[in-house]
Amino acid sequence: DLSTDSIAIILSHLGRRPLLADVVRVAAVCTELRAMLAEEIIWQTLCKSAWSIADIDLSSDWPRLSSFRLLYAVLETWAPRQGFHHLIDAYPWGALLLLRFRGGRFVGELLHHATPAGGFKCAAQEPVTILEVDFAA
Repeated sequence: DLSTDSIAIILSHLGRRPLLADVVRVAAVCTELRAMLAEEIIWQTLCKSAWSIADIDLSSDWPRLSSFRLLYAVLETWAPRQGFHHLIDAYPWGALLLLRFRGGRFVGELLHHATPAGGFKCAAQEPVTILEVDFAA
């Protein structure tokens, strides 16, 4: 029988954040690996190591899904997109797009400035949500 630690060592050869597709390929090697990789504890361990989850109480901003395998798939797709993205062509001074998990959803907020009517000074505006991905099924 393989232990959770043994599985972690095997998967560590796939990199710090193994792609879900690669983990599925490893599961196809033998029935014991397939059975081990079907267990929730393995996916919990993978989430902890790949996404630096300190404990079972995940960030309240991350989606609450029915399994750690689903969470792993969501994080693999969306977490690398988090951060500020500069929109150079936004008139007149450009804008920032902030992508992040918030309240269980992945949201994009446009951060921009505008000149008030008759004014000369640029002022920050309230963020505008322009993207919202809800993972609830």
